[in-house]
Amino acid sequence: MEYPGTKLIRPYRRAIFIVFVVAFFIISPIIILYTAGYRYDWTNGFLKETGAISIDVEPKNALVFLNDARIKKRMPIRLKNYKPGKYHLVISASGYYDWVKDIEVKSRQTVYIKEVALLKKNEPIKIKSGNFDSLAISNDGVFIAFTQKNKDITEVWLLNNKTGDENILLRVPDTKQLKITWAKKNNYLSINDATSPYRQFFIFNADNPTSQWNLVQKIKSAVEKFQWKNSENPELFFSAGKQISVFYPATGQQTDIAKNIYLDWYFENGQMWALRRDEKTKLYVITKDALGFSSELVSSDKIFEYNSGSEKNPPINLIAASGDYALLKKKDKPEMLLISKDKKFTLSGEKFLISKYNDWWLMWTPWELWSFSARDNEPALLSRSGEQLQEVMTLDKYNTLGLIWADKTTVVFPYYLVAHEFINNKIISSADDSEARVMYYTDESGLWKLNY
Repeated sequence: MEYPGTKLIRPYRRAIFIVFVVAFFIISPIIILYTAGYRYDWTNGFLKETGAISIDVEPKNALVFLNDARIKKRMPIRLKNYKPGKYHLVISASGYYDWVKDIEVKSRQTVYIKEVALLKKNEPIKIKSGNFDSLAISNDGVFIAFTQKNKDITEVWLLNNKTGDENILLRVPDTKQLKITWAKKNNYLSINDATSPYRQFFIFNADNPTSQWNLVQKIKSAVEKFQWKNSENPELFFSAGKQISVFYPATGQQTDIAKNIYLDWYFENGQMWALRRDEKTKLYVITKDALGFSSELVSSDKIFEYNSGSEKNPPINLIAASGDYALLKKKDKPEMLLISKDKKFTLSGEKFLISKYNDWWLMWTPWELWSFSARDNEPALLSRSGEQLQEVMTLDKYNTLGLIWADKTTVVFPYYLVAHEFINNKIISSADDSEARVMYYTDESGLWKLNY
């Protein structure tokens, strides 16, 4: 049927219908593929599935630039349907260092940028001028203890960060270096010789500096090894002579807890790990819970063969334990063993650190830095350099690392392998309050404070 005067005669209407039907079957799949995350690669001539980028960092007002184009969204940012490929990401905020990384988006995968806190751009503030050596900060960040040379005397000072008060804790002849060690969950500290056996060993209560103990004088023997217990109440494990004991500085009491029949020991969560000799196999082995509850062989593999005459001087030390793993240090070379019941790893290491935020191990020499966590299958090499790595610090709850080299300090975000310069001069000693994001350090001119 045709209407008078109409231009849409039947052939035209049929043609339009066919066009719409064809368009439907062409456009609909395109829309479906587009919403499903597919994009056409005009260069290579085929469809690609897209990926996504998720960004959530601190501070929340940080600006995000992707390939130099600003993303006009606020944290947390979720960017969908990005074609696979490499993108240049810059996260920037006023007064902070830029966070820069080239990322790669892959099909049907999300690139996550999270658990990152940008570092503030602040100039360090000098607290004191002078010649300082050891430096350590209390767990709550209130107190800093440091040593200062004054002619032929070494002085140990205590600085209260809140009040600015200073107290001198100790004066000793400048014959040996001193080491300062804070308890892990209270404001007690020990001051002793830098190397064992410790013939000078003093314990102080920072909240009441007049409360102090000379442990060597009390037990009438040198301290061979010590370890602060990870507890609210101050307790110090130590070995001297034929006993392993615990000292309670709040009361001045001492309790013997085991005969010192082991080659080495370490306490962790109320359990003692012990390095001992197996007379039958002539091997060094490690046991856990050696105080009478149970005896569990940590590693069934050979640790070291026992050599006659080496009972009092084994070639290794048991230096740490956490969870199911123990860490041993070889005496004759910069090498460590990380072992559990069914695993054993050998890696380069002279110093170590276990992050207080999670069970993350860091072991290093001046040339290599290794990391390990129980979630990993094996240790991972984080850095290899000829710049002489001195110390490693965890700067925040995200385990951002401060790496102190021979003549500079850098910051590394280890999960992303992003790094930038931090301090461009030589540091002698350092301490960090990661909760307050404050670093203290000494150089040739004095003691400094840096808020980051």
